[in-house]
Formats: sequence, C-alpha cells, structure tokens
Amino acid sequence: GNGQIFGLYEKDRLVGFNCWDSNYRWTNFRYSFADPEEPWLSEFLRLLFYQSQSALEVNDGGVLDNPNLERFKDKLHPVEKNKIHSSLGKRPC
Repeated sequence: GNGQIFGLYEKDRLVGFNCWDSNYRWTNFRYSFADPEEPWLSEFLRLLFYQSQSALEVNDGGVLDNPNLERFKDKLHPVEKNKIHSSLGKRPC
C-alpha cells in the first residue's frame, strides 16, 4: 500500500523507527519501535512523526488496555479521544 517508514540512526545503528500509512481522510500511525536502552527515544520518535505530517487528522490507534500506553499518549494532548469497545483479546482460549 502507501505505507511509510522512518528510521532513526545513531552512526550506523538503527535505534528506532516509525511506521504509518494514510487514506482519503486519516494518517494512521501504526507502530513506533525504539531501543529500550535509550531514554525518551519513544517520545522523540513520536515528536518527529507529528512534526513531519501535513495532515490535520491522525489516527493514533488504541491503548490495548495498557494504562502506561494511555498515559504516554495523553502526554501528546489529543484533541479528541473516542472510546471503542471490542471483544478482541478477551476471548477464552
């Protein structure tokens, strides 16, 4: 599709990257991977992503019932948060 990847390197070593795609309405932030040994790298990668976007509306996905991820995303000061209920991941084995 129209997916995009941005890699962040320190010398010759990949320390993190962002993946996203877009459609007629949204830029869809998909993943951000960061070296856990590098403090604040996740925030820096997210900042670089938002600074590079000309789209006004970004779908930054859910929080996967993870309070730490929700706290992290709240630091980005979202304009709107929509609660979506799903049974995915809640099914018995």
